[in-house]
Amino acid sequence: MEINENMEEGVNVLFVATFVSVLIFSVVAAAIAAHVVTALAGALSVLIGSVGRWCNFLGSVMRKSRLEIKIESLLQTANFALGQEDALKLAMDEIKRKLGEFMEIIEKLGQQADKCSHDIRMARAVIFAADVGHSSTSTIGEGPWELQQ
Repeated sequence: MEINENMEEGVNVLFVATFVSVLIFSVVAAAIAAHVVTALAGALSVLIGSVGRWCNFLGSVMRKSRLEIKIESLLQTANFALGQEDALKLAMDEIKRKLGEFMEIIEKLGQQADKCSHDIRMARAVIFAADVGHSSTSTIGEGPWELQQ
C-alpha cells in the first residue's frame, strides 16, 4: 500500500517538474526564439494538461483497484469463516455425542467401582470373621497368609 502511494507521489512530482520545465521553456522561447518554437511550447503546454488528467485518472484507477482487492479479500475471509462455522457446529455436535457416550461409560465404571468396593468390604468382613473365629480356638495364627510352623 505504501509503495503504491509513494509511486503516485513520484508520478505527481514528475508531472509538476515537467510542467514547470515546459513553462520555463515557453517563457524563454517567447523571449528569444522564433514563432515555431513558441508554437511548439504552446502545444506542449496543452499536452501537459492532458498528461496531468491522465495521471490523476491512473491514480484513481489504482486506488479503486486496491479497494476492490481488499474488499474481495474481506469477502473471502467472511465466506471462509461462515463455512468454518458450519464445520464447527458439526464438530461440536460430534463432540457432544462422544461426550454423552463417555459420560455413560464413566457412570458404568462408577457403578462397577462401587460394586468392587462393596465386594472388598464384604471380603474383609468374611476374612475378619474367619480370623476372629480361629483366634478364639488357637493361639497360633493359621490364616492363609501366615506361615505354618
